[in-house]
Parts: sequence; structure tokens; C-alpha cells
Amino acid sequence: MSTRKRPSLDSFTWPIFVEACGSRCSCCGESNVKFEHGHVIPYRLGSSESLDNLIPVCRRCNAKHKKLETPVTFRPADYLERFSILFLERLRPQLSSYTANGFCYLISSSEHAENKHVISWRNAENGIQNSLITRSSDTLTRREAERIVESLVTAARRKLPLPIPYGPTKTSIINLAVQHGRKKFELAAEGFMAVDWSMPGMPDSVQRDCWPQFVDGFNLFLRSGEVHRANVERRKKRDAEEKLKQDEVNRESRAREAELVAKRVAASDVLKRYAQPLTGKSWRLNREKLLPFAERYKFFEAQLAKARTLTELQLVHDTVSQAYDSMQARLADDPGEVA
Repeated sequence: MSTRKRPSLDSFTWPIFVEACGSRCSCCGESNVKFEHGHVIPYRLGSSESLDNLIPVCRRCNAKHKKLETPVTFRPADYLERFSILFLERLRPQLSSYTANGFCYLISSSEHAENKHVISWRNAENGIQNSLITRSSDTLTRREAERIVESLVTAARRKLPLPIPYGPTKTSIINLAVQHGRKKFELAAEGFMAVDWSMPGMPDSVQRDCWPQFVDGFNLFLRSGEVHRANVERRKKRDAEEKLKQDEVNRESRAREAELVAKRVAASDVLKRYAQPLTGKSWRLNREKLLPFAERYKFFEAQLAKARTLTELQLVHDTVSQAYDSMQARLADDPGEVA
């Protein structure tokens, strides 16, 4: 009778999978123990070693559910997404990669491009999807929590010379990040950073004990962070609306300016056409007839220089046009003289 040979995750992949599952027993939630390869459905009942059936469990839970379906209580819902991100993060120093057409192209940094290996993430048995590779997860592993706490401490010391949390206090902050997840922890961190710890009259002991206060008053800082973020979003929205209004005003102003320029050019052209008969041969032959129009030319020129609005420019334009028509009618009374 033939028996199936059970595949297993290698020493490179298993720690990544454990971290993706939260570094704790998926059945009872115990951490800081040695994890064994557990199965939601026992392998002897025909299940597989695919990641959706594989879970890290402590020795006690593995023995307790060895012949039964193991209840999965503490495995994050997005464990496959987390595994894909962590897996590619571990490969980064060894391989260069890029994605296209549903494939992840992995090229060893020590080999030529023609020796690349192609892995289809879309159809992989482990359930990893190509679209998940660049997405971030809200739940945090222990290592991710430590990094985000370090970032918070660095930002706080950059803003104010606050003390560095050590020992149990720092451990408690990391535990809060693991417990509440990225979004809530970052909101609480915003509320913590929004406090002016150096305001006049604040005792030095308050600043010195700021991190224990962050731990004890996490929910208070969380609500403060929500209010702070809401205020920031309102300011951004208000600034965006004001910018839109200002842009609209600027567009209208530029349009009015362009219209003024166009109207001034049109009035200037009419005035130039009006001035043409007042010079040269036409002026010498028709001086008596054109003398009243020549006197009015200086008046029109002064009016055009003083005009500032569309109405004033339009009035100059129409007045000069009417005077020009009158001039042409006057000259047309005696065509022989015009020649």
C-alpha cells in the first residue's frame, strides 16, 4: 500500500509563515513558544500542505487536535497577504524582481538576465495573488510593531527632547501596537504627538513619564488622534476649497485682463484709422474740412489713455468710430478734392 509523502515548508519559508500568522499559536494564541506544523484538517484525512490548511500551533494544541479539525481562532484574516509581503521582502537581498502580466520575474543578482526564473503568483497553490504584493497590512507582527514603535520614538525625540522608553514600558508599547493594529496605533501616536509636552507650567515629571502615560491612556490618545486627524482633514478640505475659489478668481481676473487688453487694442486700431486722413496728401487737400476732426483727435487720444474699464474703452471705441464715419462722409461730399 502506497502512502503519500508529506511535503514540508523549508527552514527559509516556515519562519516567514509563522510571522505572517502573528508569531503565536493559531489555536490558543500562545506566543514565545516553539511552534509545530499544524493542520486545520488533519493531513491523514487527505488534506494538503497548502498555506490555507497549514497553521503554526504550540505542542499542547497540536497534540490535542491531532486527529480532529483544529479550530483557528488567532490567525490573522490577511495572513496570506502578509506572507506574500514578508516572503518577497526576504528575497529582496538575494533576487531582483518585477511584476508584469500576472507574473513575478525573479532574477538572481549573481546571474545574467537570460537565466531568470518565472513564477506565476496568480496561479500559485499557496494562494498568493499578484495584486497583493504591494498592499500593506493593518495587523502587525512583533517585528513590524517594534519598527513602528522605534519610528514613533524617533519622531518624538526629533520634536521634543523626550526620554527614550526602556524595559517594560517599551514592551507595553509594542504589545499595544500588536494588539490594536497599525491604523489604531498610528492614530494614538498622532494624538500623543499633538500634545505640547513642553508647554509653560507643565511639570517636568509629566514630560519624564510621557511614555507610561501613553500606555495607560492609550484609548484617550486614540480618541485625541481621531479628533486631530479629523481636524487636519477639515483643514485640508477647507484649504482645497479656498484654493479652488482663489483659482477661479484668478481665472476670472486673467479673463477680464485679457478682455481689457483686446478692447484697448481694438480702440487703438480705430484711433489709428481715424488719424490716417489727418496726415499727408489728404490733410493738405482737405485741411479746412479736416481741421475740426484734427482738434478732436487729441481729445480722443486723452480719453483712451484714461480709460480703465471695459465700459470706458467701449465708449471710446464707439465714439471714435462714429467720428471716423462722419469724417468719411464729410470728405465724400467733394470727391474731387479728396483725390
